[in-house]
Amino acid sequence: MGSRVSAKSAISCCAAISGLAFGILTILVVLILPLPSIVLDLFLAISITLSILILMTSLFIQRRWNSPRFRPSF
Repeated sequence: MGSRVSAKSAISCCAAISGLAFGILTILVVLILPLPSIVLDLFLAISITLSILILMTSLFIQRRWNSPRFRPSF
């Protein structure tokens, strides 16, 4: 029998591919077009803020995420 893909899974996959394509195009545009220094400073500040937010969230999580897909190997 052939494998069936649900509509929700197909839409999710299409959205992920579209997001990846948009991200790559955005990176190329930023590399090619000259941006004012204030915009670059803003992007850097946003990047640092998001990275600190992710770090703090991961440090203060109370219990681990139990998922059947990611089982510990020990």
